[in-house]
Amino acid sequence: MRRILKFFLRIIALAAIITLVIVLYPHVSEWISSSILDDKYEATTVRLTQEMKKAGDLTAVRYQETGLMEAKIDAALVGSVGHVKAPYSYEIGLGFSLADVVLTETENGIEAALPEIRMLYDQFLITGEPEISDVWQMMTEQRYQKILDDQHAQCRTKYLKQHEHVEQAWKAACEQLQNLFSDWAGQQVNITFVHKVNMDQGTTPTV
Repeated sequence: MRRILKFFLRIIALAAIITLVIVLYPHVSEWISSSILDDKYEATTVRLTQEMKKAGDLTAVRYQETGLMEAKIDAALVGSVGHVKAPYSYEIGLGFSLADVVLTETENGIEAALPEIRMLYDQFLITGEPEISDVWQMMTEQRYQKILDDQHAQCRTKYLKQHEHVEQAWKAACEQLQNLFSDWAGQQVNITFVHKVNMDQGTTPTV
């Protein structure tokens, strides 16, 4: 009788264990998968952060232009007393420091918060002999340098203030980072890009 009772108790216990496994399996499986993914994304995030620190700056776009600088020489009470013409070239690089990119693991991959696009470098050069008409010989070295500085500032403002150029730099930066992250990680990485400034202000991030 005892043997029969033990036999039935074992069957009941085994059935209870099987039932418990069936009920808990989806939850345990999800937890295990989540833990594995978290560890995977965490390790990838650490590696990518280290690579970004070594890489330095990311120049997302470079713009180049050539033109003809023209400026008048004015005198008090007289008006225009001459003019300056000179061909020029201008180059500017837009991007940001990769050290300012913040990576965070998420359920679906990694979120990359990118800083504001800024000027990384620019260069303004006179590429030919300037044509100077100076009736009253008022073109001093300081006046000429002021004309060059004004033209340089106009070129810089054109690329820093126009939304079109900044947006192009943002898109190019996302594409370049996606490729860099995949190369550094040795596999395709699911990255969501957001504007860091939007996160700081509590607004909806841009993907």
